[in-house]
Amino acid sequence: RFDWYLINEITKNYDGNFNSSCYVHTAMDGKLAMGPVWDFDLTCGNINSLGDERLPQSWHIRKTNYYTRLFQDPAFAITVRERFAWFYGNRENYYQFLRSQARILKPHVMENDAIWHTLGKYVGPNPVTEVEYNTYEDYVEFLIGWLEQRFEWMNENL
Repeated sequence: RFDWYLINEITKNYDGNFNSSCYVHTAMDGKLAMGPVWDFDLTCGNINSLGDERLPQSWHIRKTNYYTRLFQDPAFAITVRERFAWFYGNRENYYQFLRSQARILKPHVMENDAIWHTLGKYVGPNPVTEVEYNTYEDYVEFLIGWLEQRFEWMNENL
């Protein structure tokens, strides 16, 4: 029940903030549950907005009415902190996974770019005009660097 919140908060998923593509369902035990976890195009700083959504600092999902209320329950807040510790402890595995997947995807990205010429160009809503991306590797390293900053900020503020 806490993973949906943490995955969306860690990635600062714009749509997970109940803007779009955010669902609740009845779980097998009859309780309400968030999910599924999906729609990650506007995450990890990949949004050109006037708000703080692109920055790795500040709460995003937690400041919604629903989660503001849940965090008033000390038991909820403690359980979230405990579960976050697991994610935080595994963060190097995530960075390694992202790099390995990036190597697998690179030929396909290069083929796509040969046709559409999108690398280094503004394709809304990404913030290419604010962050310099010259290569595919720049995009990958931006993603990992953003996540590193996000994990550290959350670890200090949760």
